[in-house]
Amino acid sequence: MSSILVRPVATPEELQLQLHLADQAFASEPSPESAERWREFITSSPEFRPEEIRGAFRGSEQLGGFIIYERKLRMGKAQLTTGCISAVVTHPTYRHLGVARVMMQDAIDYALTHKHALLLLDGIPKFYYRFGYTDMFDVSVQDINHSAIMALPPGPYSVHPATIDDAPSVLALYQRQYNPYTGSFVRTLERQRHLIQHRSLQNPLLLAVDPSGNARGYLTLSRGEECPQALEMTTDD
Repeated sequence: MSSILVRPVATPEELQLQLHLADQAFASEPSPESAERWREFITSSPEFRPEEIRGAFRGSEQLGGFIIYERKLRMGKAQLTTGCISAVVTHPTYRHLGVARVMMQDAIDYALTHKHALLLLDGIPKFYYRFGYTDMFDVSVQDINHSAIMALPPGPYSVHPATIDDAPSVLALYQRQYNPYTGSFVRTLERQRHLIQHRSLQNPLLLAVDPSGNARGYLTLSRGEECPQALEMTTDD
């Protein structure tokens, strides 16, 4: 493990390989196009810093990598700088050689250097505890019966795909519904625009408006699944 070096990816080729590995590991339908969409989404983010995409190398061999996004997490009135770890992946050829261990130590060193109060990740069970992580919550899922929804009387709202111009209204909904809760993240208008802009035309952010044109709720769904999941949802009533 002492010969493994973790550093920011330095060339387009290194970035392409790392996102290819991550796409193969985590995308529901991996493809070169999917990896390219991911690259565009990450690198065009208003908060993006190239040093956040970190690769593991042994000489000229690229062994894997991870991404560490910097976010502000709300805890009461405090806003804690948090390193959000994502897409931890090891090349299939180099697994079980301690690559993930070296990458996790680099994440801790990176967090200390950048004065992060917390590190946050969503990963496989019974692995990350050895690096000092602890479970903070259990994910719960609520299944929605389509026929039960269709049996309800029609409401006064209309639904349309959100555009960049809707970003202030969507952000206001997010802030009303999420900001009061510990564990929510600070979101800027620039980031909200970025999130809307990079939704696909086939799976846009859906915005509900009342008869006066006021935004009252929104919904984002996962894609590429027979039973889509709601990734984020807010409603005023």
